[in-house]
Amino acid sequence: PGESAESLAVCRVGARAEMTETLSILLKITVVIFMVGNLLELGLRLDLEKAMAGLRDVRFVTLSLLWAFVLCPALAYALGVVLPLSEPYAMGLLLLGLAPCAPLLPGMVDKAHGDVNYAASFMLLASAGTVIYMPLAVPLLVKGLTVSAWTVAKPMLLLVMIPLVVGAA
Repeated sequence: PGESAESLAVCRVGARAEMTETLSILLKITVVIFMVGNLLELGLRLDLEKAMAGLRDVRFVTLSLLWAFVLCPALAYALGVVLPLSEPYAMGLLLLGLAPCAPLLPGMVDKAHGDVNYAASFMLLASAGTVIYMPLAVPLLVKGLTVSAWTVAKPMLLLVMIPLVVGAA
């Protein structure tokens, strides 16, 4: 009787591990489909001339860059210092603060009845800025961690920029 109960427990642990692995893979696939679909849909709704106008708006570009690459990372750093977070959580908060734009931005802008053309302009600024900024800022802010520009650029291109451009084409 002891062996069968032990065998059953081992089987349950193995089945749980397989289920966790399967759910993890499904979650990754779902996130990619959401991101690509969301940005493809944004591209379809874009008026390219209006989207480019956002990039010519000096106030918009200046404030976007200031918030995205100075104020938000500073806030993330300050919260990591002030709050009683363990080092991995503080580092995660800082890394999130260095990546200013989420692929769910178009949905949020849509719900807020905002200008999707300016949202697309911001996504372009944030993507390009992140590719340049992260490899420079991460080694300065997180000891022992380095990031290459290509490591940051590859998912930006594949999951953000290509779907957005294909939708706009």
